[in-house]
Amino acid sequence: MNFLDLGLLEVVLILVVVLIAFGPGRVVEIGKTLGRTVRAFRKATSSLTIQMTKEMNEEHSSGQGEKKDDKTDKLAKS
Repeated sequence: MNFLDLGLLEVVLILVVVLIAFGPGRVVEIGKTLGRTVRAFRKATSSLTIQMTKEMNEEHSSGQGEKKDDKTDKLAKS
């Protein structure tokens, strides 16, 4: 197991210290809160990625449309 460049022994030691420091009830509550926070963060980043991709595609499409219009205008003027 290689979590954040930590070995299995280090991860287990950290979990034991957290369990002793906060107690079993509080550790469950912290885990739930941490899970909700990670879920909200993933949802926000996913939403932002989708929005940015959509805007970039729209900008790319509108940029191509302008180039076509310029060519059409040049042909019309000739």
